[in-house]
Amino acid sequence: MQNIRGWRIAGRHALIAAVMVCVYALLDCPIRGMLGIPCPGCGMTRAWWCAFHLDFAGAMYYHPLFLPTPFVLLYAIHARVLPHRLPRAAEHAALAAFGLLLMGVYVYRVWVLRPDFLAIDLHAGLAGRLWDWLAGLWA
Repeated sequence: MQNIRGWRIAGRHALIAAVMVCVYALLDCPIRGMLGIPCPGCGMTRAWWCAFHLDFAGAMYYHPLFLPTPFVLLYAIHARVLPHRLPRAAEHAALAAFGLLLMGVYVYRVWVLRPDFLAIDLHAGLAGRLWDWLAGLWA
């Protein structure tokens, strides 16, 4: 029974990874592709790429939360199957705190630091292009 559960979890991860690769190949970043704004995780892939090449300064430039994010996501996904887990209230508080930290870093990076790779271009996204097309119909 445990072996089947392990295969199901592995299959779920393989499916999620395949979907993420397809979406990334088509849209680069789904949120940026749809809305024209960077997402809170923007720069995470480049940060890991820099870290794998031992360029930790570059990794911190692209996303300062690149290191804890995968561990938080893995814990959130697998919390039900872990033999020892935190109390539910502590889990929710920790995930909420990390979410607030992620959003705070996002706001600081987009509106204070303003790196080139986080530029906001509302007309580049699908929603902006649709809006421009609809505005052109009424003009």
